[in-house]
Amino acid sequence: MHCFTSGARNSFDLFSGMSLERKVKIELEEIEGVRHVEVQRDGETVGVTVVVDELEFVSFEKITRQEMYLFDHHPELSFDFNVIPAAALENAA
Repeated sequence: MHCFTSGARNSFDLFSGMSLERKVKIELEEIEGVRHVEVQRDGETVGVTVVVDELEFVSFEKITRQEMYLFDHHPELSFDFNVIPAAALENAA
């Protein structure tokens, strides 16, 4: 079940007992090419870091759609999305 595909305002409630952070992580990790997802919440701010194998249009578009869904359906929260290619992390190490 995808938590971002429903038009219902409270579609996250379908995952009884699961935090928004966990739901976001699960949904983004289902996208092909996503290597790792880190979600941290500090009050009304939700930081989302997505590490992708490569910055390919198809994967990036799917991540962006998830981001737009969250902005639209959770206006009370401030989302900070970062999409990082894995090579950038490997080169920095």
